[in-house]
Amino acid sequence: MINRASARAIRIIIAFVGGVVFSWLSWCEAVFCGVYLLNLICARSLLALQQEGDLIYRGKLGDLYVQFEWIGVLLAAGASFALFTLEPVGKRKLAVAFYLFLLVLILPLSAANYYPIELWTERLGQAIFDLVLVLLGLAAVQRLLAYKVSSRLGRITRGVAVFLLGAAAVIIPAIYSVIWFLNAHALAKSVAQVHGARPSWISLVAGLVAAAFAILTAKHNSAYRSQAQMDIE
Repeated sequence: MINRASARAIRIIIAFVGGVVFSWLSWCEAVFCGVYLLNLICARSLLALQQEGDLIYRGKLGDLYVQFEWIGVLLAAGASFALFTLEPVGKRKLAVAFYLFLLVLILPLSAANYYPIELWTERLGQAIFDLVLVLLGLAAVQRLLAYKVSSRLGRITRGVAVFLLGAAAVIIPAIYSVIWFLNAHALAKSVAQVHGARPSWISLVAGLVAAAFAILTAKHNSAYRSQAQMDIE
């Protein structure tokens, strides 16, 4: 009994220490590839300026929370590593590999999307950029939800990852994408205002929706497991 408890404690330590290391590696990948994407955005913005396209100013895009929301994706990557360590991958290696591939794409996109740049960028291009991030984020969240877990700690860890990915890689870019596609000038202007450390309505909505989704999903999975256990008995 003691050996079993010790083995579980060691697994938990490895999971969360490894999660921290994996978050750091994800940060390296996000910054390195994100800078390349930012250079592409800068080049496209200069072209749009020459053509007098429909532009938005990215220097103050959103608030403090939105600008650094890509850090949430880094934390989600660390939580995912902890989840896969706590819950053995087994025969699900291909599914986990696909999820990690999605993270590799989402991380630099998030860094480039949320980091403030002192320039103007084309509204339609920014909308498409956000939409691509939303699609990848939805695919990643779906992969996480399909990953079956058995322990309570595993369910909590997955819930945290779903919450972070849902807010940073789905809801916030989805709201921005709708704003840019609708070309609502007055609304876009109000979005670009910074109010210190207070979250804007976009950050607030994203946090509430992502939290509600994570909680409802956890309750649904719990009810499904209870029903399956009753059927077996």
